[in-house]
Amino acid sequence: MRFIFKAFATIILSALLVVFSMQLSSYIWSFQEIIPFSGTSIYNPYDSITVDSSYTETFEKSNFHAHTCFDTRHKYTSDELIEAYSIQGYKHMGITDHQHINTKGVIPSYEHGYGLNNFHIGMYGADEVDWIDNFYMFFPKHQIQSAFSRLSSKSRIMVFNHSDRLRLMDDEGIEYVRCYDLFELSPTEVTSIWDRVLSTGYYVPLVANDDAHSIINRDSQFQRAFTMVYKNDSSICDALLKGHSYGVTITNVRNINGHIDIPCIENIGLNDGTLSIKLDRTADSIVFIGQNGKTLKTQISSQSSSYEIQENDSYVRMEIFFDGVRLYTNPVARIQKNGFLNTTPSINWFLSVIYWIFWSIIILIDILLIRCLWKSSHKKDGDNYYSRNKRSSHYENRVIGAGLKQYDWN
Repeated sequence: MRFIFKAFATIILSALLVVFSMQLSSYIWSFQEIIPFSGTSIYNPYDSITVDSSYTETFEKSNFHAHTCFDTRHKYTSDELIEAYSIQGYKHMGITDHQHINTKGVIPSYEHGYGLNNFHIGMYGADEVDWIDNFYMFFPKHQIQSAFSRLSSKSRIMVFNHSDRLRLMDDEGIEYVRCYDLFELSPTEVTSIWDRVLSTGYYVPLVANDDAHSIINRDSQFQRAFTMVYKNDSSICDALLKGHSYGVTITNVRNINGHIDIPCIENIGLNDGTLSIKLDRTADSIVFIGQNGKTLKTQISSQSSSYEIQENDSYVRMEIFFDGVRLYTNPVARIQKNGFLNTTPSINWFLSVIYWIFWSIIILIDILLIRCLWKSSHKKDGDNYYSRNKRSSHYENRVIGAGLKQYDWN
């Protein structure tokens, strides 16, 4: 029984040792103050889009976050996954299996992260898998920033995946985190988090993905979100990074029968400070959203709308509502002559050293506890030279050697 207790305690302490050791991969950061977008010029991500035949045909339906049977209980191959999306008109598919690069998709990709906090990063264009992760985040904002900074050179694009589904922590302060390239909108996404990020002056375009783990159940995440990507850029990555795209999410009810007759954007324009949009049909509402997620204007039951950007508007984006379908545009934002600031937090070396010393001490204590568990304990026999422990070979040899009869002490 004692051995079982030792083994169980050792397993727990060893697991904690791994968790504590992972903490040494993080820094403590000095985050920048909030500086909203500013400048006399306005960046319009749709300005450089060339329309060949029609605006609707200029974008291609894409999804960059889905999983195969490699890390799900459902048995289907990469080819079957791609085929399931192709049937619904998808032109590009990215497959991001957990901690495994899938090369069958349009971009070799994987989803980084296996910790309890459900913090995952979409690694698009990755060459190798990185296995360092904070299994549990004691200082989320700092550890999320550390992960993005460390992984920034290991893929073409880094995506902040499903920020609305973080676990065992709140999302306080994540709007200050930098170094990622795209912000993911999932079918359940609350765009208020994206607005918090944009309101700090960090220009990060969207990418809408469904994060599907099954291709047989339409009443799930499967095909409930996708990105319409400009097809005439030099690459998919360039189009996404420039914001040459817009996102679409679909409700469960609308998704049951497949993607039949999904609404499209026909034109987005910015002329003399007026942002305008035209759709291929009448929308329930067209909403213009600005700094801190404030609603700037709502147009009810219309196929088009426009908004004159005010001097105090740092950015403006649009959400368009239909029955069971919602469209999201990337923001137009004020920009300075040298471009967006998009500054990176700096490492606070003093606090980082203290942080590392603290975890080093915790690790050392953990190691000592494991050692103490298995350290042999010897009972003292007192001052009597001849021990009464009959298991002692020393005692038995002495008794027999002296020609004496052993006494049964029991």
